[in-house]
Amino acid sequence: MFHQEPPSVPVGTQRPVRANPPASWKFLAGVLAGILLPLLMAEMFLRGFPPEDIHEYLGEESPTTGVYCADPEIGADYRSFEDFQAGVEPMIKELGPLTSPLATWALFGNSFVQAGGMLGDTASAALPDIRMFYLQNNEPLFLRVAQARQLLRNGLRPQQLIFVIMPIDMLRLGKQPLSAIQVNERGAITYRVRSPEGPLSILNKTSRLALTLWVRSGQHVTHPSFRGSVVTSAVPSWLEEDLHTMLRVLGELTREYGVPSTILLLPNREQIFGQTQFALQDSIVAICQAEGLDCYDARELFLNDSDKPSLFLPDWHFSERGNHMLFQALQDHLSSLPNNKASKP
Repeated sequence: MFHQEPPSVPVGTQRPVRANPPASWKFLAGVLAGILLPLLMAEMFLRGFPPEDIHEYLGEESPTTGVYCADPEIGADYRSFEDFQAGVEPMIKELGPLTSPLATWALFGNSFVQAGGMLGDTASAALPDIRMFYLQNNEPLFLRVAQARQLLRNGLRPQQLIFVIMPIDMLRLGKQPLSAIQVNERGAITYRVRSPEGPLSILNKTSRLALTLWVRSGQHVTHPSFRGSVVTSAVPSWLEEDLHTMLRVLGELTREYGVPSTILLLPNREQIFGQTQFALQDSIVAICQAEGLDCYDARELFLNDSDKPSLFLPDWHFSERGNHMLFQALQDHLSSLPNNKASKP
């Protein structure tokens, strides 16, 4: 047998050696792939199927549609009376023609007005010959002003307009002021997102995943440290400015259309039980005086009551007794006003 010699390699020439990557690099590449791939998949999923809790922070990319348009004063209004009417059609039909000469009251407020057995129902039962208009759904404070404007512009002339404000109404407005509202081209109300400082700001604007985490952290709102309970002891300047803006608009509307209006201030349970102060009410009373608006502050009515627990239902809405007390006191206040015809059909 012949033995074949390996081919000779010229002197000074090295054989090429195939280098294998170090094991540490392989490990690192695997770790990065394990991290980045799920993040990429999450990003793609959130772009295709954004969770509902971030819809109102997506601006023009929000899948939500609505019936609103931007308003330079209160942030948002309805695009038209038809859009507004479609959303409250049962109540509009029950009310009848807006231009009817029948005596009418219009009440705007949260569930302490709108819910079954509350102030709206109490007023209806006490004054059956007067049409009572209340929407029976809970809207943000700025939309209540927009609703009043839509109704007055389209012919409603109530003998009395009652606009109810409570500390709980400040919860959203304190975190997201009027300046944060932006209505997208699809007619949806969305809110500007407060961006974190530094490089995270860019990440927040480019990554849907980062935005989702930021929203769920609670730091995305304009004033993340705001707590609703603070308004009973001190009203932040931005909140006072927004309240002044909305009440100024409401005052101008009611004067323009010759409609008597009263701002009704209701205390919360902590105020009634003497656990906190009345800074919000004091602030609104001062604003009403500046804007020429009638204001009835019901604090003394409830503070002077000898059986405070019976004023409330288990869910802390006012009881039947509490609502009757409130309505009677409101009637007494209205009757004391010069040339007032609110309680007469």
